[in-house]
Amino acid sequence: MLIGTNAAILAVGAAGYPLLGGALAWSAPFACFLLALLVAIPGITLLEEPHRDENNPNSSIRELLTGSTPMTPFVILYLAIFGIFVILYGAQLTAVPFLLANEYHLSSAGIGLLVGLPAVTMGLTAMQGDRVLQVLTSFQSIALGFVSYGIGLAVVALADSIYVVAGALFLFGLGQGLAEPITDTALNERAPDEFRGSIMSIRTSVLRLGTTIGPPLTVGAAALFGYRQTLLASGAAAILIRAMWFTVRRL
Repeated sequence: MLIGTNAAILAVGAAGYPLLGGALAWSAPFACFLLALLVAIPGITLLEEPHRDENNPNSSIRELLTGSTPMTPFVILYLAIFGIFVILYGAQLTAVPFLLANEYHLSSAGIGLLVGLPAVTMGLTAMQGDRVLQVLTSFQSIALGFVSYGIGLAVVALADSIYVVAGALFLFGLGQGLAEPITDTALNERAPDEFRGSIMSIRTSVLRLGTTIGPPLTVGAAALFGYRQTLLASGAAAILIRAMWFTVRRL
């Protein structure tokens, strides 16, 4: 529940900042990073540091890798996280805005509004994470999320109406809500207490790798094939990941 709530709060920011950034055009949005100071100051002064067991010798990554904890579920979840953020930052946050600008001739504010739409369904879905996991396993939920990614991106690539694009982006956000927070839930559920910090640190590194690779990979592909074809290929890749998912792991 807490992870879903956290994801929903992140979605609110994800919905608001593209709209705010679009309204401010191309340079002023970078000033928004100064808002981090408004969070940092009360965070430093008001939040208490949790107690740490500094005498625990079995919490290193080496101990994790050489211990008895099965690594296969973690490897699969890390690959899912990598795919999620390559698709999110490459297809949705890079290719879609260029498509909207080049083919629909939307203003910066209009592009920001549409790019923020997936965060609506993402937040609503993430808040229902506990209910989702009563019906589906975590791995099934993530797989269904990749299906929603694939269908949403394919519809955006093939659409000839801005309203169809908007509906497809809502579907993309549904996939985000089914996949992203559930990967965190699955990692936490499977992580032994003494290794949870190391496991989540690796998760952050994998996430950042995906956000770094996604945009240049997408732009490079679009330079060769165009943004519609790149989005269609991204959707097909998401569906393929889902198919491979059940081939590798059935939970």
